[in-house]
Amino acid sequence: MLCRKLSRMSKKITLLVLTLVIVLGAILAVFSEEAHAMFWPFKRYDVEMSPPVAGRLTDGGKPVVGTMITRAIFYQGYKDGKGQITTTLTDDTGRFEFDEMTIRSRYPGDIFGQNFPVSQNIYVGEPEKEDVHLLWSASKGVKSFPTLSRLMVDLESDVDNPDYTYVFDIYDEGGRSRQIISSTCFWQGDKLIETHVKNSATGEYEELTHTGEQ
Repeated sequence: MLCRKLSRMSKKITLLVLTLVIVLGAILAVFSEEAHAMFWPFKRYDVEMSPPVAGRLTDGGKPVVGTMITRAIFYQGYKDGKGQITTTLTDDTGRFEFDEMTIRSRYPGDIFGQNFPVSQNIYVGEPEKEDVHLLWSASKGVKSFPTLSRLMVDLESDVDNPDYTYVFDIYDEGGRSRQIISSTCFWQGDKLIETHVKNSATGEYEELTHTGEQ
C-alpha cells in the first residue's frame, strides 16, 4: 500500500515538474530577444536625428562668407519634441558643416510613439526668422537612410536658386516609397522619381523631367 502511494506521489511530482518546465519555457519564449525588443518598456533605440551635414552657399557662383546656417531638428520622442537648434557660419569658401546627431529613445518601441517622425530643417538665417533661404526640409523615420545621408553632405545652393520639391524612392532602404524633400539644391539620381520646381511668377510648382545618376 505504501509503495503504491509513493508511486502515485512520484507521478504527481513528475507531472508538476513537467508543467513548471513547460510554463517556464513559454515565459522564456515570450521574453526572447525579439519579444523583449517589442514589449520591454525600458529598452532604448538609436534614433538618427541627423547624419553629418555639409554644403556650400553661393551668390551668383561666388561664395557667401560669414553667413549663419541653422539646423533645426524636432522629434517628439526626445525632450518632448523641443527643437534641437544648432548654428554655424559659412567659411571663406562659403562652406558649412554640422556633426551627426544620434540620440537614444524608447519611443520607437512604444505602441503610441513608434511612428513619431524626425523633422529636419536646414536653412540660411537665424532661428525663428521668417525670411530664410531653405537648404533642406524633410520628415523621415528614425533610421539612417543612405540616400538621404548622401544628399545631406551635398547641400550646394545659390541664393538665386528656386524652391524644389523632390520625391525619392527609398523603400529598399527601409524607408518610404515616396520620401518628400524640399530644398533649393538641385539633384538628379536613380532614386529620384519626381522633381517639382516653384514658378516664381505664379507661385505654382511645375514638374521637371531630368536624367542622370546621383
